[in-house]
Amino acid sequence: MAIPVLRSKTLIQPAECPFPLAYDFLSDPDNFPLWAPAFFRSLRKSGNEWIADTPEGEAAVRFAGRNESGVLDHWVVPLNGKEAARKTVNPMRVLPRGPDG
Repeated sequence: MAIPVLRSKTLIQPAECPFPLAYDFLSDPDNFPLWAPAFFRSLRKSGNEWIADTPEGEAAVRFAGRNESGVLDHWVVPLNGKEAARKTVNPMRVLPRGPDG
């Protein structure tokens, strides 16, 4: 049995604002299309989940709950039939820059 190769890419984007402000903005699902328009063209609440309009079609999105550690993980599951079994986990963190945050 072949073991799948998982690829990872680390992106770092400095922000010139305090940690709490960055976390508040980035953790609000309504803001995802503002800072990630290539992935989420729009995002809407539907019952207990979020539905995103992505370049590949609609996808269900689940977000990590608010926390003090800066964790912004989110899970994306395409809703286009055959691709629905492919879940993408996107680990994401907001980190303070130093003692002043």
